[in-house]
Amino acid sequence: EAVHRLTAKAASVIGLVDRGTVRPGAYADLNVIDVDRLEVGYPEYVHDFPGGTGRLLVRSTGYAATLVNGEVVTEQGTHTGARPGRVLREFSRG
Repeated sequence: EAVHRLTAKAASVIGLVDRGTVRPGAYADLNVIDVDRLEVGYPEYVHDFPGGTGRLLVRSTGYAATLVNGEVVTEQGTHTGARPGRVLREFSRG
């Protein structure tokens, strides 16, 4: 139920078409989780934006992989260099 509320239900509410479900033809972002290793780290403030602007960063462990549109973008917490996603600018709200 929690995953549904964060994915399909949320996508439906804001009018995202072909998002929030895993099915043929839909865009899918998936996290492969190692439940036994899942942990959240302590927040830290980093200055890694352009111009030295800072942000709060909370690292985590236990995510074996993240796939975006069928491509692995992170593996064991390391970015693979793949960038298959795109910014959504159009919604089907009626």
